[in-house]
Amino acid sequence: VTLPKINNSVTAMALIYMGHMLFQNGGGRFINFYSFLIALCLLWGISILDPKVVLVNNVFSSPFQLLGITISAFYCWAFIATKMENNILGKIVAFIGENSFCIMGLHFIAFKLCSMILTPLTGTPFATWCLTTPELGTNYLLVATYLVFGIVIPLGVEKMFNLLKNLL
Repeated sequence: VTLPKINNSVTAMALIYMGHMLFQNGGGRFINFYSFLIALCLLWGISILDPKVVLVNNVFSSPFQLLGITISAFYCWAFIATKMENNILGKIVAFIGENSFCIMGLHFIAFKLCSMILTPLTGTPFATWCLTTPELGTNYLLVATYLVFGIVIPLGVEKMFNLLKNLL
């Protein structure tokens, strides 16, 4: 099914609203391990049987497929989130979520800074250091480096800005 006349934001908003209603009516408790396993199997099964879901282009096989994947994925993520909310990883994810606006606004600059630092290590000519991004491929250390830069640099800039603002 392709809905060319309907903007994909309408589909996304409908799915977001459905997730909101599931959370409100479900009591916000996602602690049943067996429900998690069933949702995970449904998510995996639906995705394997028909993997053509492209929300950017509003392409999906049927609304039932889209609803099944959405509900299953929502339950899986909510279950995982409830399991990690009381440990250190949950606190880190919560901190990043609270500062996501700053990260979203400054991550591009952090990626460019990371490229300026890493590109000389690849032997790229000096004139193109700021224009290119090193080829990441399957180098997970580079991916982790970009991830750290994309989160830590914006948070550091925000912290320095708040310190200067409080001093003035």
